[in-house]
Amino acid sequence: MPPVITDNNFPGSDDGLAVPVRRLVDGPFGLRIENLDRTDPPTPYKAGGVPRSGAFNTNVLTLPVGGGMPELKVLCKISGFDPSATPILWRLQTRHVLGRFQRSGGTKNDPSYKSKVVSLSDEWRGQSSAPGFTLFAKSEAAADHVGGGHAILSVAVKPPGATAWLQDFTHLRIVGANPDRDAVKVYIRAALPKRDANLWSMLDAIFAWEAGYKQFRPKSYSGDIYKGVSFKWPADPSWFPLSSFDFGVGLSQFTHPDQLTASIAWDWRDNMSSGINIFLDALRSSHKPGVTWIDWAIAGWTRYNGSGDYAAKRAKSDDGKLVSTKATPNNLDLKALTSKLKLIKAPTWPAWPADTLFASTTAVFESVAGVSRSGVEAIVEAVSARVTDRDTLLWVWPQIEAEVLSFDSHLETPLFPGIDAELVEDLRSQLSRAELQSALQHALVTALQQIERSASRGRMSGPTLESTMELSDAAASGSAQAEWNKLSIFVRKNIGRGFAGYIAVRTNLLSQFGAPNDPDKAIRRINAYYGQLTGAAFPKPNTSAPVHPDLKARLDKGKALAAAKNASAAVASIGKIGGFNIRPNANDGSKLSFHSFGWAVDIDWDFNPNIKRDALPLGLIKAITGVDLYGPESTSLRTPAAYDKMLPAAQVLSKANTDFKAAFASASGLKSAMGDAVKRLCGIALSSVDLMTINEFATAQPPKLDKVQGVLTGLGVASAKAKAAAKLLVDAANLFRRAATQHTPIANGATDATVAHYGFFNHAPELVAALSSSEGAGLRWLGAAIGTKDYMHFELFPPDQPKLF
Repeated sequence: MPPVITDNNFPGSDDGLAVPVRRLVDGPFGLRIENLDRTDPPTPYKAGGVPRSGAFNTNVLTLPVGGGMPELKVLCKISGFDPSATPILWRLQTRHVLGRFQRSGGTKNDPSYKSKVVSLSDEWRGQSSAPGFTLFAKSEAAADHVGGGHAILSVAVKPPGATAWLQDFTHLRIVGANPDRDAVKVYIRAALPKRDANLWSMLDAIFAWEAGYKQFRPKSYSGDIYKGVSFKWPADPSWFPLSSFDFGVGLSQFTHPDQLTASIAWDWRDNMSSGINIFLDALRSSHKPGVTWIDWAIAGWTRYNGSGDYAAKRAKSDDGKLVSTKATPNNLDLKALTSKLKLIKAPTWPAWPADTLFASTTAVFESVAGVSRSGVEAIVEAVSARVTDRDTLLWVWPQIEAEVLSFDSHLETPLFPGIDAELVEDLRSQLSRAELQSALQHALVTALQQIERSASRGRMSGPTLESTMELSDAAASGSAQAEWNKLSIFVRKNIGRGFAGYIAVRTNLLSQFGAPNDPDKAIRRINAYYGQLTGAAFPKPNTSAPVHPDLKARLDKGKALAAAKNASAAVASIGKIGGFNIRPNANDGSKLSFHSFGWAVDIDWDFNPNIKRDALPLGLIKAITGVDLYGPESTSLRTPAAYDKMLPAAQVLSKANTDFKAAFASASGLKSAMGDAVKRLCGIALSSVDLMTINEFATAQPPKLDKVQGVLTGLGVASAKAKAAAKLLVDAANLFRRAATQHTPIANGATDATVAHYGFFNHAPELVAALSSSEGAGLRWLGAAIGTKDYMHFELFPPDQPKLF
């Protein structure tokens, strides 16, 4: 029987972004966006709705395939105030309202469907001390959460003496771009760097099929035909996320609308991670001891998709054929192999100061048919019993709302303490998502009114704030919210992950500033300390990366030394410099990074990675180049000395990097490197014939390890030495194949394959010598570290680090 459509009304499909208040002038003060198109989207769009037509204004941006949000340059015309004293606040909001169909009943062979709408929103905020500024500059780290669709950029400021906030805004459309096949495969390996190659092939087979490597559809899409039935929905403009009629979204065809986020829909990496996690669950639950890899893959594919035919086709695909037919090992670490990836979680924000936070939702609530009023009242009661402060409630509410809207009783997803799971299930069964959102807004307004009435009576409606803070983490965050608001805008802007990041570093930060139990004192010291940070002015005078003045002075000395040594070109070769961010240390999360205090800089991080010792192919590097990365050169660069003494060591490491990359850049480079390795390991120079033979055996698939060993022993090499050398040559051939699949450098958590492709030390050696030398900057370079090597990182030695207060 063909499927039956029971409802095609799509309630909430035109619930778009609220249009801000535009207030350009207040007496002598003025604020206006100058360089962007300020026209509204064309009809039939109306304020507060969703623009779906192909036409738009000229503000159309495309997400970079490499990740993050698109660069957006903003220029404001201002009057009557100085933004360096009163910064301009900015807010970018995105919303994608996706309408499709969800299975509502029937049987597998006779299903019924009803319309469903999912609203995917996101937000970013910041400030500028100048009329012109750039959001998501290409020179900065990519934004860690991604969204798209209709967007509104707002700028706002309230100068001293103004009677109201000035605010201007403009509409934008943010669209996507698809990765290629290689980028998808690279991401699988980068996301699961130490998993078995059979798992990579299983996932390759899935993503090659599901959407043909497409996250976004290049044409507008408003309907499809399934089993002879026409399914129509509110149109998506071109280059919006690909979605099947039943909410199969993106590369992974993620078919869980209640769990869908803006990042899953708009960031192909997060979409893949979501699909990978579902497959990992399927794989874990279908494992049996001694099963062959391919039989396990088929079981996992079947459970992932629900179809044995789907699994059979995956097994016959080019990628599926790469899955081994051998039995899985008895000592297989199932938990490690199938551990899930962490998904992107967008931050929540306090109320935007230039607008009214909530319009009245009472009328909307009253119009919701069949709503469980007692259920909403129960949510109000549960929250009010634990949160008795208005600011705390406004901070915690977005999380409460998100938990209710995405609740899954089967997975036992978390809910705010006191909110009953069965109650939430009842609400979700009675209301559409849009109706439930309206009901939750009503609940929030009701809770706010209770707090205001209690305050007006001079008492709290529930427990005192102090006792609530002792009893509830959620309420305790209200104290942190008050602290957050006291931090300078500069500090807040530069805490990684915003308010959530502050919660993570709070104890460490207050302790570092000498007042772990007196936040007000610590915050006064924090604001004073960060107020003195300055632009690095290195390598160029206009470089604005924040650093402490002491570090800036050191960088100036390094630049001067480079000039005196006729090595200014080394400084000029720097492409990117930065790193300032108040956050945990990348290698030790229990401590704050030196970047947190402006004591360190990262330089050209894409090609000078942070990499753990056990991820470096140390044996291959030493065999091919003759250099031990933890040897005498590293030792000599660990302690500042004269420039002329340090430069040779840096040059040795630089040449080793160049030679190692050359070995994996071409087949001829690999063959030559194998000859060099044999000479170092075995003490013999191979003839061209012997080298060709060994190269052919080592690069064969599967490799002929015993043949390589036989050639070496035949040339007089001792058996044990020949065996070790043969294994190394086969490992080199394997690394060569994997390096060829790398298309994106990895700054943090690099692998042996990315090192083989991009190298590990791509600084000019003269730069490292100038910044490490006692005659120059005298900084500690972590490329010479004895553990994890951080080739991008230069920092003040502890004795040189200034006092915080």
